[in-house]
Amino acid sequence: MARRWIKRISVFLAAILCLVVTLILFLHTRWGKTLVTNQVERYLQKKFHSTVSIGNIDYRLPNWIRLNDVLILDRRNDTLLNGGNIFARINMLQLLSQKVEIRGIELQHIAMHINREAGDSLFNFQFILDAFAGSSSEPDTSTSPSSPMQLSIDHILLDQVVFTFNDKKEKQFFSASLG
Repeated sequence: MARRWIKRISVFLAAILCLVVTLILFLHTRWGKTLVTNQVERYLQKKFHSTVSIGNIDYRLPNWIRLNDVLILDRRNDTLLNGGNIFARINMLQLLSQKVEIRGIELQHIAMHINREAGDSLFNFQFILDAFAGSSSEPDTSTSPSSPMQLSIDHILLDQVVFTFNDKKEKQFFSASLG
């Protein structure tokens, strides 16, 4: 009787393992990556309440991720970020322990435009910060205090990057172009 239960549990665990392996293999196919790209694009559009377009996402789990042809519009439908290639070498397994360990970021053919109007106290990217900020109105039901997320970036590579900063409120205007 005990052998039968051990055999059933073994078959069940093997089936779960096969499903997980099949899912991981599917996510590394062209169809899986297209599905992930569409889901991420829809998620960010709902989260930001703004236009987000991603040409495609490529990745090798759990080591790196690449976003191609990214477009993010601000709430006034002006371009906030427009780019060709964002590549990050990231330890995705560390995300489970509240650590973001980025071994490298490469930005290629990127244009970023930060703006603030004269009568506005917020910059045009504030909606992104608000989207990922925790709600302070929710009571903390956990018994232990949560540790803050830790971020480390080893290096950043910029190739053909344009950055503009137009603060009409403080009358500060900067622009940089890196070849």
